[in-house]
Amino acid sequence: MNFTFWDGSIVAVLFFILVWIVYWTQKRSNSVVDFLAANRCAGRYLLTVASGATGLGVISIVASWELYYKLGFSAIWWQAMLIPAVGMILSVSGFVTYRFRETRAMTMAEFFELRYSRKFRIFAGMVACGSGVLNYAIFPSVAARALIYIMGLPIYTVQLFGLEIDLTLAVVMACLLTAAVLIAIVGGQVTIMVTDFVQAQVVNIVIFIVIFILMFKVDWSHIISILSVAPAGQSKLNPFDIKDFHGFNIWYFIFQVSLIIYGFRAWQGSQGYSCSAKSPHEARMAGVLVGWREYIVQIFVVFIPVCIFVVLNGKGQNSGIIGENLSNIVNLQIREQMTVPLGLVQLLPVGVVGLLCAAFIGGTIATDNTYLHSWGSILIQDILMPLRGKPFQPKAHLKLLRFSIAGVAIFAFLFSLFFTLKDYIFMYFAITGAIYLGGAGAVILGGLYWKRGTVAGAWTAMVSGSILSLIGVLLQNIFWPHILPSLKEKYYEIFGRLPNEFPISGMTMAFAFALLAFLTYIVVSLFSKPDKNLDFDKLFHRGKYAVAEERPEIISSIKLKIFDKFGISKEFTLTDKIICFASIFLTFFWVIMFIIGCVINSRYKIPIEIWGKWWAIYFIVNFIIAAFVAVWFFWGGLRDFKELIHSLTHKRKDNLDDGYVIGHKRLSDIEDKEEKKLIASEELSHDR
Repeated sequence: MNFTFWDGSIVAVLFFILVWIVYWTQKRSNSVVDFLAANRCAGRYLLTVASGATGLGVISIVASWELYYKLGFSAIWWQAMLIPAVGMILSVSGFVTYRFRETRAMTMAEFFELRYSRKFRIFAGMVACGSGVLNYAIFPSVAARALIYIMGLPIYTVQLFGLEIDLTLAVVMACLLTAAVLIAIVGGQVTIMVTDFVQAQVVNIVIFIVIFILMFKVDWSHIISILSVAPAGQSKLNPFDIKDFHGFNIWYFIFQVSLIIYGFRAWQGSQGYSCSAKSPHEARMAGVLVGWREYIVQIFVVFIPVCIFVVLNGKGQNSGIIGENLSNIVNLQIREQMTVPLGLVQLLPVGVVGLLCAAFIGGTIATDNTYLHSWGSILIQDILMPLRGKPFQPKAHLKLLRFSIAGVAIFAFLFSLFFTLKDYIFMYFAITGAIYLGGAGAVILGGLYWKRGTVAGAWTAMVSGSILSLIGVLLQNIFWPHILPSLKEKYYEIFGRLPNEFPISGMTMAFAFALLAFLTYIVVSLFSKPDKNLDFDKLFHRGKYAVAEERPEIISSIKLKIFDKFGISKEFTLTDKIICFASIFLTFFWVIMFIIGCVINSRYKIPIEIWGKWWAIYFIVNFIIAAFVAVWFFWGGLRDFKELIHSLTHKRKDNLDDGYVIGHKRLSDIEDKEEKKLIASEELSHDR
């Protein structure tokens, strides 16, 4: 076992730091808008770095390692060179991000009430919450198992009501979830954002330490020689030779790109960050900076599983030890998930293992507290409060939000304890996320950009997307593995020809269901009556409805027509334009390389030796950029952190800014003070 007392001490220090931060920040959160959206005071760097920690939890890392261990560098060609280009274009243009922040809504379903109706908000909130909680519910078990195997904890089981319970798993999950719940309920989005920022810095430091160690332990020429011997159709170097990878083929990445565009910013797992920006422009710039942050993530999730694959297939001493440790894991799906974590621990020295555990624990807590805050908030904001028909008193509102967050954690704990995953993590994400995203993408795009979109169109898209995706989840995880085997025994003539494994991947189903929902939204909207009371200026706070402090009139002295093509407007300072231009240039550089590679390979079939050299260049360039970004974002995040604390202390807070909507208006936007008091104190019985 590589985990020692000194490694445990490093983990303990992290916990003490988090406890101190929670104690220090909780005094800054004393209203509903603080709890849900940090009073809309966050700058771009704080948003980017803190929200980035959410994507670096063990569940995300293990899922990525599972993919790249299987596909090697081949996956980068489709996932890391094409997808960032799409994301960068969408981010720089402010696609969805800018308009959603203009609405000042604190959840996406709140926007649905502003744009469509209260009943639709409640239904969409139910779908979003159900889909999100089901999607999140495997997070605790995957993270806990990784930590159990990394730390070498003994596994104890007990019998309860005829079921075998993994006691060690239950204890580790309980500890992680308790820490996440406490952070989320003490100060809400304020505490979450500050702790996530600190944890992101810990993760960044560990990433570079681990990468440096592996660079010296695993020779690059050895990496290329091992990866080169993969069988035809399963190449780990040539991205055009991956047709035999079940589920993860070229179509997987094509569907993934399509769904990114369709559901851009639709997923509400980190909705607190979506509404915390101090202005729509800061929200857009945070989206641009995400592309730079991904360079740090990419070198970590790609290089490490490749190194572990090489070590395991190199027949060295470490290969035997890692293989022996993996053979002790009976469940094949869990064994695949734990291959890279167990291999990595074997290669790291004492102390660094502790740092890795601290990073994993920090990233997991950051992921958990953000998701718990999101789904717990949606349950109250978009289901309970609209059903109640009147706003809550601030203290009661905060209490309900805290109880809801704890309730989501309890459900996730029980689900993780008893549910056994039957597919790759990314596939499970795709199909469970599609329960909401299948229809939400059409509803959001139509609501933000198409005045002709109607309530009937929104209902049809959301219902069809949700039902189809739910059927897919049931077929894949219940019918096929549990019901079909017995049906084959009893009624072989009817069910005997069905394959033993579910034949359609989660990504394929998600794409098909989203396409159908999008088409139904358009068709039904065209054949139904539009809302005559819809006012886009009021919805997006433009013209006479504008909020002055969120509409900075900054004009740079440098004007280039190329900027106009990407939606870079007068709100952009010179620094903003430089950042955007650099982002666009670097992204399109990789796109051009992607296009050139596709054209050359279609004519001449690029040899495997060239691919090996190309991936060496790619890794070096990405490593240099990642190191620069880590320092840049650290200083930018510190500046935004200081401004956040100052703003939370001095910015005026409106106790009625709680997400309550009446007649296409947010309660806090009503100017008449007497009307506000009446709404806040009396029962509302309207039904739109």
